[in-house]
Amino acid sequence: MSTKFTHTFVKDHFKKLGCILLDQFIDTSTPMKYMCKCNNLCTASYSNFRKTPYCSDCRKYDIFKTAGCQLIRVVKDNLTNKCTFKCVCGQLQTVSYSTFKERRMCTDCWKRKKKEIKQALHYKDMVQSRTIIGYDDWRAQVLLDNPCCPCGSYMNLVAHHINSYTKYPEKRLEISNGFVLCKKHHDEYHQRHGRDGDVESLIYYIENEMK
Repeated sequence: MSTKFTHTFVKDHFKKLGCILLDQFIDTSTPMKYMCKCNNLCTASYSNFRKTPYCSDCRKYDIFKTAGCQLIRVVKDNLTNKCTFKCVCGQLQTVSYSTFKERRMCTDCWKRKKKEIKQALHYKDMVQSRTIIGYDDWRAQVLLDNPCCPCGSYMNLVAHHINSYTKYPEKRLEISNGFVLCKKHHDEYHQRHGRDGDVESLIYYIENEMK
């Protein structure tokens, strides 16, 4: 059953959202003029207004609120819209709308974020290449005068992580998480159990699968 809207109901709805209805409401599909909360004069049917309230500018500039910033003013010219806003860090800045849309923050915050991203990517590369600080010392301590634990070989030794290097980052540099394997048994273990192994899979390999 469709709802029967009255002029008073529709007018109050506009008012509740900070807008002023300027025309008489006839039906939900008839365009009406209204003044948006930003003082822009607009036209929309009540059906469309209910779906997307406010004018296109307001919807466009909601991006500042979504980013946690406060839009102070917009100066429009023929080339671009200059937006003055207060960033989450408290800094006031004026940039083009397109610049803010890309960054969602002031220039200083953007530079800090770029630096953090760069550092994070660098650390990720170090993790993948196993060049994180302390890794060489960990490897040396694990291998120190130790043979392959299962077979006793001293040839082609590998410092193996009992609990996976990838899956258990907090244990990467724990000496107690190191286990010496020769290359043959190290390769064989990973072929059978992948790269996300743990102590249970290592024990199972030694007791049941090792050749």
